[in-house]
Amino acid sequence: VDLLHIPDSDELMKGYTYTRLTGAMDYTKERFPDMFVPMAYVPEPVGSGAALCGLEQFFMWTETEMDLCKKLVDAYIETATMGAESIARRYGMALLNTGAVLENSDTMSPEKIKEISPPALNKLVKGCLTKGAGPQIFYHFCGNHKDDYHLFPGRIVFTPFTIMQIGYWERESFPAKVLKETFGRISAIMPSVDTKLFVLPDQKKVYDVACRQVIDGLDSPSREHPCVGQGGGGQRFVREGVISHVRPPIDDRYGRLVLRGEGLGQVPQSEGPRHRYQHRGGRTVGPVQVHGSRGM
Repeated sequence: VDLLHIPDSDELMKGYTYTRLTGAMDYTKERFPDMFVPMAYVPEPVGSGAALCGLEQFFMWTETEMDLCKKLVDAYIETATMGAESIARRYGMALLNTGAVLENSDTMSPEKIKEISPPALNKLVKGCLTKGAGPQIFYHFCGNHKDDYHLFPGRIVFTPFTIMQIGYWERESFPAKVLKETFGRISAIMPSVDTKLFVLPDQKKVYDVACRQVIDGLDSPSREHPCVGQGGGGQRFVREGVISHVRPPIDDRYGRLVLRGEGLGQVPQSEGPRHRYQHRGGRTVGPVQVHGSRGM
């Protein structure tokens, strides 16, 4: 573990991952400039650290050599932070995509998760923000987080442009009601629908689950959150309501992306530093994602 090589930023920028990623983003920026948001994909720190030694070894060390696990995670965090900084330098910002996947209620006890996951995730995101990445954060918690979701509020960073998504409560879609009650005041929420339902011949089951998630997510405190309305591929938005008195975005391009969504229209730049948006109804709920297979 002590002999792990951590590349510097120049070495990262010459590597295969950086050159392929920036090539794809440059292509997108050139052809879809009004839709382009640069992303720094910094996957979950615990699972990424585990990949450096093998999952079986890592799980064993969480019981016997936790300090070694933390060293592996820290090595990954240092590398990922430099990668996010490189993306931010090139494009001026970088949406952070990260979360918790390997460590969940099926693989670790809440005590072990509390010891390693929130501190690692907080260190990663803080480091990336300090280096100029963000301020957008998308937290993706894949797998079953029934027994550990409550360990993260107050222990990880939430910016005004954060979306929180959790996949499962045991074997069912994570309840939007719990997501709203736990994270609704500190982030926009993204409830999910399990894709296993899509192989069934009865589509009504898909609509029933989606309907329940949407209804249970209504009136989330995040309706006043400036992140509500930010979207991307694979997301459906159910919005009625008001996004009011939002602080000005970083620049006009970012403002159009954050404050304009399906049905919301163009950003009224003439209103000065505070904007008011009114949609057709009286309530707003965050995005609903069609969630993929468990454990990514």
